[in-house]
Amino acid sequence: IIGSHRHKGFSVYNDAHAAWRQQLDEANTSQNIISITAHKHTKAFLQQTRKVFGGDERLIYSLSLGTYKRSDRYSRKHGWPRKGKETASAFGIILFPSQDRVQVFWNLEEGIEFYKKIV
Repeated sequence: IIGSHRHKGFSVYNDAHAAWRQQLDEANTSQNIISITAHKHTKAFLQQTRKVFGGDERLIYSLSLGTYKRSDRYSRKHGWPRKGKETASAFGIILFPSQDRVQVFWNLEEGIEFYKKIV
């Protein structure tokens, strides 16, 4: 897992681009598979295959976290719209180390419900 509040990268087509770019810039030769950023305060999730060191392919999960509140002065200054229930808040992530598997949920509640079913 690699993360930072702010990383370079911007795309009008993909809100998770900074997290995707972070994985490319900082961890492309490693086995890191989850990259998290938060600066744009725009919730987004991207899952894609990428070649890694040695020629292997790995599923890469790029997450851009949403804000914890609907709006604030910083958001308004940047012209970002007010966030609703789906665009604010965090993701739920469950790791299955023995299976080399990751399960990402759009919100924490979904992650908690899934976890209750598997334990």
